[in-house]
Amino acid sequence: MRRIMLGLAGVAGVAVVAVAGLGWRAAGSGWDPPALPDGVVDVAPDPDRLASSLAALIQLPTMTPVEEGAVDWRDPGVDALGQPVEPAWIRLLREIWLDGLDATVSQVGRGLAIRLDGPSEAPPALWLAHVDVVPVSDPDGWTHPPFAGVVADGVVHGRGALDNKASIAAILEAMRLLQAQGRAPSRDVVLLITPDEEVSGATAQLAASDLSLVGDPAFVLDEGSYLLPDLFEGVLVGAVAVSEKTFVNYRLVARGEDRHSSMPQPPSAVDRLVAGLDRIGTWDTPSALPAPLIEGLRRMAPTRAWPESWVLANADLLEPVVRGIVQASPAGNAITRDTVATTLIDVGVKDNVIPRVAVANVNARLRPQTAPDAFRDAIQARVGPEIEVTVDGEWAQGAPGRWDTPLFAALETVIPAVAPGAVVIPSATPGTMDARYFAAAGLPTHRFHPFVADAALRASLHGTDERIPVEELVRGVRFYHLLLQVQ
Repeated sequence: MRRIMLGLAGVAGVAVVAVAGLGWRAAGSGWDPPALPDGVVDVAPDPDRLASSLAALIQLPTMTPVEEGAVDWRDPGVDALGQPVEPAWIRLLREIWLDGLDATVSQVGRGLAIRLDGPSEAPPALWLAHVDVVPVSDPDGWTHPPFAGVVADGVVHGRGALDNKASIAAILEAMRLLQAQGRAPSRDVVLLITPDEEVSGATAQLAASDLSLVGDPAFVLDEGSYLLPDLFEGVLVGAVAVSEKTFVNYRLVARGEDRHSSMPQPPSAVDRLVAGLDRIGTWDTPSALPAPLIEGLRRMAPTRAWPESWVLANADLLEPVVRGIVQASPAGNAITRDTVATTLIDVGVKDNVIPRVAVANVNARLRPQTAPDAFRDAIQARVGPEIEVTVDGEWAQGAPGRWDTPLFAALETVIPAVAPGAVVIPSATPGTMDARYFAAAGLPTHRFHPFVADAALRASLHGTDERIPVEELVRGVRFYHLLLQVQ
């Protein structure tokens, strides 16, 4: 990010000469955090209870995909008398939180919906969290066993600590503490916990296809970005992703003649596929600064010195130049353009046979304005007629995102209350999560984790030594406790 900011500073000198009369903004135009409303109360969670509760969740190896032939942890089990019982993860949630919570609990597919009633007649808020985790590729490389749920030196270690069991623990503890204070949320809140976000997202798909299952909500809060201490030097940034890209897989099939490898006659199916994938890998795909990022840069302007502050305040007017600089980082490049990556190749039957067919999966993350079918046509044009390109599977179209919503206004109030000095900005995410199905259904969707996470901590997500500091769990409970009262 420092390199990007230096580049932005260099833009200013060139731009000043060319900008007369275009209505430029002052560098100080940004954002001021609103105060918490009267009557809203904070809470002091018990860190030991939080840590032990999350550790117990981590000790359940709720991995998806489930290995072929293994017992599916998402299905009911049986007790000693052979009677069906709820899955272990639901039983654990009941034991720690749900049995003591005055809430309506119902099944949604394989997931669980917990509804807390408030006095308002407004449609409820829908919060999403998922209990499933990705597999561990190298358990021996972990400092602590990935499913031991070790608490050491003020940190909870294990797969799912950050993604996404910390959110489950923090939300349910916030609900419990709010009721212990004799208070109710400002409006009804439905927490939907899904057990399949890391794979198909079937539970969220079901709920989004019939919103009555989750109370016909007004808006959605899901996992996503974090409180970022390293995005801009010296500033803690609460990056709330209001938009995500469209996740689409494309199947590329090349054909040729099957022959003995001692008598090659190019181009083979493999030759054609490799050539096509090379053309994709060097593709300068369409790009633009998304509107949430432009607004986010504007809000950051007052935190920077001139001329960076002036450039950020006018990122929309300097869009082509700013976009090029933002794209210097992998994250910036991913947010601003349609991306394609070859992720799977299926080819060959034997070491001395030239195969007749070669197949590849290309995963695309498309900007909300890019239609998947139109992008298929663009891929086809890029690779040429010797490769057949089809859309593989279903997709949920991403949405441009809005930050003029009651939920975003509530986040602007709550985030600085638990992270003093934080600047709240709308942003976009290249990732994919359950929220996409609700965005496709037309609901305003925001994605945010209330935990301070630097690059090292974020790298543990889906990686080795996943973990979360207990102090961030405490911050998360305070965040959700306040949000229950003001959204």
